[in-house]
Amino acid sequence: REGYEHLLRRYLEPEFGELLVSDLTPALVRRWWAGLSPEHPTVNARAYALLRAILTTAVTDELLASNPCRVRAASNPPTKKEIRPATLAELDVLVKEMPDQLGALVLLCAWCALRVGEVLELRRRDLDLNRGVVKVTRAVSWVRGQPIVGTPKSAAGTREVSVPPHIVPALELHLEKHVQPGAGALLFPSMRDHERHMQPTVLHTA
Repeated sequence: REGYEHLLRRYLEPEFGELLVSDLTPALVRRWWAGLSPEHPTVNARAYALLRAILTTAVTDELLASNPCRVRAASNPPTKKEIRPATLAELDVLVKEMPDQLGALVLLCAWCALRVGEVLELRRRDLDLNRGVVKVTRAVSWVRGQPIVGTPKSAAGTREVSVPPHIVPALELHLEKHVQPGAGALLFPSMRDHERHMQPTVLHTA
């Protein structure tokens, strides 16, 4: 919702806010699209997709005879570069170079394929090292500087993930040294307050 509201305020309302829906034409949409900055192709594609969705509703409600969004492939963001997973040697360097309390986070993300929002909401009760599993039932995201805890991105995101045996000792040591007692204690809390979530931006500079 926050993302859509931003696109509406920043990209759609300045151009179309004073117009009646019935006044929108393919030429107006095409002119707006051509005027967007080429430096932000992904955001442009999202803004166009939002406009098209809004006008599709207008067609359904019979406020428009047809959708004026007709720029070919405009809602398709550019293909991202292929991501190359780290080698075992590179992963070992990453773990060693991270602050001591974050090495286990790198291991969990790498070996258990967890998203950052999922791993930053993990609690002591979610890690069952006797069974060798981590339970993913929640994720945290940040909206306007505040943490919002919800479910993972999709229904399939709620899952139990096997923990490779070779990283169990590192996780046990992390629980002993860096996690507060109690089932609800965050595995990777803020470095300043163990009851607050760590912001993902911390990982960019760690």
